[in-house]
Amino acid sequence: MSLMSAKKLLMQGSRKLRPQNVFATRIYTGNGASQTITNGLDMLGKGGLVWVKRRDAAVSNVLLDTQRQNGNNDPYLLTNDTQGEVAGIDYVTFLNSGITFNDGTSFSNVSNGSYVTWCSRRAKGFFDIVTYTGDGVSGRQIPHNLGVTPGLMISKARNNPSDFAVYHRSRGRTKALYFNRTNAEETNNLWTAEPNAANFTVGNSGAVNVAGGTYVAYLYAQNSDLIDCGSYVGNGNASSGPVVTCGSGWTPQFLIIKAVSVAGAWNVYDDKRATFANAPDRYLRPNVADAEASGQSLSFTATGFKPTTNDAQANQSGTTYVYLAIRSPT
Repeated sequence: MSLMSAKKLLMQGSRKLRPQNVFATRIYTGNGASQTITNGLDMLGKGGLVWVKRRDAAVSNVLLDTQRQNGNNDPYLLTNDTQGEVAGIDYVTFLNSGITFNDGTSFSNVSNGSYVTWCSRRAKGFFDIVTYTGDGVSGRQIPHNLGVTPGLMISKARNNPSDFAVYHRSRGRTKALYFNRTNAEETNNLWTAEPNAANFTVGNSGAVNVAGGTYVAYLYAQNSDLIDCGSYVGNGNASSGPVVTCGSGWTPQFLIIKAVSVAGAWNVYDDKRATFANAPDRYLRPNVADAEASGQSLSFTATGFKPTTNDAQANQSGTTYVYLAIRSPT
């Protein structure tokens, strides 16, 4: 898809879709009761994903979304676990300008707990959520409404134990990563064709398409004006790490990095938890329940980011890394 086509897909009538319209990071302190997180996203009308993590204690990363919500039942998924979704109560209310956590549950709002939420709103050219029931037939096409080719897809069985299977465009459909694991990429047939602007195609693995299995897939676009799913090779130099350009050249507000040629944890950075300007050294990991840690520094630049460490998780010499970056508000 041309850059001009991608830009057209970012237009909603005469209004350009901006990063702050579709993605938001918020940090907050739990109050043990009802708490509204205002982030400016229309989560009620448009739908979307809530990813919440307690920062100051070892509590699992939790995913809640509008597609799986059923009345007062908010089943959740734990990104560091293979179990299926956990039947829930009315944990979250989706609003026109954010969300409300309805009680003092430990994973989202215990009194005096420190938390972060990353919310992704459904929008063509940015993010979509798809649910489907598996048929066990390899080569099955699953339609989506992203409107552009996905850059990153995360699939999870809801009613059976399975890994969170991750597709990344820079590695192609024959390679797979797992959100709940640290393994290097694997060669397999989870996807039997490259995704396109209308469909993604699954094999018959239990992670994506076993007969009778129920699934959810989270799809992030590749869109140079808004979101970038790219890769780089580390050089092992803490003082002069690789300079990575994001999309058409912009500063990220949110960044996920994963080593693919060797084993390594997933690392999540954002501009709200940074201890000083443009240097988000505080990271969280979806593959574990660990509390927030610091020390693996990188710098957000005017055109992307730059690792400022020689740690294996972000800048080991000769190691290939993939990333997902979302642009800062414009």
